[in-house]
Amino acid sequence: MKMERMKMFVAVILAVGITSVASQSLGSSLKVGEVMGPGQYITAGSGYFAMLADGNLALCAKSPTCSEEPPLWQTNTSGNPGALAMITTYGCFNVFAANASHSPSSTAERLWQTHTMTKAGCLATNDTCTTTLTISRVSNVVLSSTQTGKMIWETMTSYGGKNVLLIVVDDLRPQMNLAYGQKEMITPNLDKLANSSMVFNRAYVQFAVCNPSRNSFMTGRRPDSTMVWNFQNSFRGSGGGPGESWDSMPEHFRKMGWITVGGGKIFHPCCGLEMQDWQRSWTHGFGAGYFYFFNRGMDDSFNDPFYEGDCPDSVSLCPTQAPLENFYDNRLARHTVNALEQYVNSATRSNFFIANGFRRPHNNWLIPQQFYDMYAPTESIVTAKYQSAPKNVPPIAMNDGGFKFADCANSSLNPSKVGCVSNISHPMDEYYQKEARHGYYASVSFTDSQIGLVLDSLERLQLANDTIVCLFGDHGWQLGEHDEWHKHTNFELATRTPMFIRVPGKVTMGRRSTSFIEAVDVFATLADLAGIPLNSQQSDGRSFAALFDTLDNTHPVVEYPSSAASPPTNSFNVSFSQYPRCPMNLKSLSGDHSCDSIPRSQIQVMGYTVRTAKWRYTKWLSWNTTLLAAEFHSDARIWGEELYDHSTDTGFDMDMPSESINLAYDGMHNETKEMLFNLIYQKYYRTPLALMQRNAKIPKW
Repeated sequence: MKMERMKMFVAVILAVGITSVASQSLGSSLKVGEVMGPGQYITAGSGYFAMLADGNLALCAKSPTCSEEPPLWQTNTSGNPGALAMITTYGCFNVFAANASHSPSSTAERLWQTHTMTKAGCLATNDTCTTTLTISRVSNVVLSSTQTGKMIWETMTSYGGKNVLLIVVDDLRPQMNLAYGQKEMITPNLDKLANSSMVFNRAYVQFAVCNPSRNSFMTGRRPDSTMVWNFQNSFRGSGGGPGESWDSMPEHFRKMGWITVGGGKIFHPCCGLEMQDWQRSWTHGFGAGYFYFFNRGMDDSFNDPFYEGDCPDSVSLCPTQAPLENFYDNRLARHTVNALEQYVNSATRSNFFIANGFRRPHNNWLIPQQFYDMYAPTESIVTAKYQSAPKNVPPIAMNDGGFKFADCANSSLNPSKVGCVSNISHPMDEYYQKEARHGYYASVSFTDSQIGLVLDSLERLQLANDTIVCLFGDHGWQLGEHDEWHKHTNFELATRTPMFIRVPGKVTMGRRSTSFIEAVDVFATLADLAGIPLNSQQSDGRSFAALFDTLDNTHPVVEYPSSAASPPTNSFNVSFSQYPRCPMNLKSLSGDHSCDSIPRSQIQVMGYTVRTAKWRYTKWLSWNTTLLAAEFHSDARIWGEELYDHSTDTGFDMDMPSESINLAYDGMHNETKEMLFNLIYQKYYRTPLALMQRNAKIPKW
């Protein structure tokens, strides 16, 4: 039977028995194997596959009840010339050729029918039940022969059904060799991935710290939508968020029929999002399960008997001769490989969505000695060229920071040893800058090796040609450029992340994109590339899947232009980020201003930043503790402004000369500032009424 005879547009059909079923609430969630009852539906492309109140099955374009217009297709519709199926008077579901007479007696024209009275749920052409119904890897309904196992007939869907491997790396900056034209770090596996992926030169996160960033890209919503601005909340209602009804990225894939398996730090392990959102985001019953992130400071003997912990005495760097299997990221990589092997060896016909969240290079750098030794001696490491704070920078924009080394304690107990601390007036001592870079580089190389284990397994298991690979960092990382370390700012290197996306068969593999991409776009893009529907109400982001089908705004990944690229000719030409400040001392705004551990109702300042091809503009606005929103009106206090000229920025100079001078106060760029602030205003401003309605049932904590 040819598939073109069966153009049924069905995303997922979850039931085969259709008679004698008690009515359930409209739109109630169905699982594979459950029986569909009157009033229930599932999404099908942009419409609905529903059982109507009278028991007929229907495809509805605008409403799950087909109340707004006639069904596109339904059972028992002899008056509809496009009908393909009907329910007989004795309860069987029949499918006929499109040009059939649709008569219950025309058995010669019948392709197949259910025998729901004598063999409930069996799809058969006779009483011996020689065919079975399954759901394919792409969520099609498949009719197969029980004798040969071969497919007889399959529903047609609007999507191709790709597997997805999502790799999120903590604190990763775009300093790889092949991908970003750098020479300092040893990253052979990321170089290999770059050669077969689209590399994004301008990818930005929406928040330069873990929990708010991950809540954002895992839901496809900006932090002002998730209401997650620190480490006190999550987007779910249990975490004080507005998103109890939202689908997370893996949850959406799971509902579309994908097996979702995860491991490591995908969501941030805190803040009311229990067990990495286990109950809703991940497939239960699949052998690999979820490999939980070890939240340091907790004795996680339940799932991490090695208890990796931190460096002794909380120092920032401690390479060790411990075997690889003692390290969390190695065990996570092996867990992911095991999940892929279980998938291949299983009987499932579903696609997979596997997420992998590596801990390193997050500080502290407890790493295998062999990777530290790749970069010895420390004295040979090159430090940042521009180590002073940007000229004319407002103190609120800066973040004093540093590290604790064995011979330099970052502590008031050692006032004579301040060399491993930086602040707005002086950088860290040169030697400790080198030591910090040594630890970070070695940590990235260790993680690169573990990424290689996972990617190599895709090849070995012959899954690479059917799997989208997406790798990026949860935010960037600063290594002494302009007197900044860690993240915690709105500067370029804190908000910019490496991003590699490999989509087999696309013309842009092995090329670099100059389009501006946001992490909040990843959810919509992966859904689009994998071929599953996602409506605009489910995301603040937008799909950039179309960029993979054109060479416009790209060049080969092995080319590193010496001049800045022209602005993208498409609509992906701007990005937005934000970061809060809670100054404890108004005389020292660059330090002691963390908002990480306080209620969100006590946030004092929010800095919003917009990045275009030429400019980065940031405005630090007062925070309304009642509305939980920035004060955009003209008489509110402005804590600082920043304007940096990026017109010569190629994306390959990690020293960031373009952010050496803040031009916001020179009086020559007022029109530019107004134009850029209007972009921020249009993206983030919400009316007080809307904010009060949003926050009506949301706790302040």
